[in-house]
Amino acid sequence: MAPPSWLPLRTAQQCSNPHAQGIKEVGYARWVFVTPETVFTKHFQGYLNALQSQAQLDRIVINECHTTLEGNLAFRPKLRELGRLAQRGIQMVYLTAMLLITEEATFFNLIYSTPKSATFFRFPTTRPNIRYSVSSFNIKGVNNIGAAVAATVQQSTDQILTQYASTAKAIIYCQTKKATQALAEALGCDAYYSDVGTEDEKARRLRD
Repeated sequence: MAPPSWLPLRTAQQCSNPHAQGIKEVGYARWVFVTPETVFTKHFQGYLNALQSQAQLDRIVINECHTTLEGNLAFRPKLRELGRLAQRGIQMVYLTAMLLITEEATFFNLIYSTPKSATFFRFPTTRPNIRYSVSSFNIKGVNNIGAAVAATVQQSTDQILTQYASTAKAIIYCQTKKATQALAEALGCDAYYSDVGTEDEKARRLRD
């Protein structure tokens, strides 16, 4: 949690010190940034109660709100609890460019609301410097699907990297930690996920 004027400095300090702890007490701040894991701690709830009792809590904004659907017992379970914030009775703002229309009903159940009670603002999500494409491959007759997937990903990655300088890097996203580990081993590259190692080890992987 930090006032905006201090946020860049604090962010720089945290980047240089992986063991830096979050700010434990905040006075008046126009904006407060907090992780899902911190929202329902006793300390932060007390802070919100104090703001709300003084009519200083104007609204709560949840960025990348589609991630509330991704939380489960094994991965950031607190994500699915963010909808409870709506029970405070103040204005809620949900921002996302990734929420599928087919998932809206589930999302509204999680935030204790309905589409009729919400106001939607929709804008194009296209960007001139971003290109999307979908590739498929046939797995019929393939004995080792994992190896086939790794080979296909390697081929696609190599094709993309040829368009950039030799120092360019690519990030490959997988749906599960197990898939991430398997693909990283097959490609001979580093893997990154929540419990991959200590903060120092994570910093090294990002640096390398």
